[in-house]
Amino acid sequence: MVKLLILVVVLLAAGLGVALSMANPAPVTVDLLFGQWTAPLIWILAAEFFVVVIGCVVIMQVRAALYRRRIRRLEKQNAALEAELNTLRTLPLSEV
Repeated sequence: MVKLLILVVVLLAAGLGVALSMANPAPVTVDLLFGQWTAPLIWILAAEFFVVVIGCVVIMQVRAALYRRRIRRLEKQNAALEAELNTLRTLPLSEV
């Protein structure tokens, strides 16, 4: 069911993109810091979309790496605490 929903959303987005490209065939000029880019509107929107997607993927990978590092640190801390707990369990009650 989820795959079907994703397929429908992707097809709707593709249809919207085709409709947008047919409705706006005129070239558009974008002023960038390093120059100008003249292309049809759909190409500019597609380029912007891919730049944003790549930026989001990079940000997600950095955050995932930070979380993996935090998980490793917490696993080491947990192992140390479990080892301490096991040594405390093996102590006779008279020594406590």
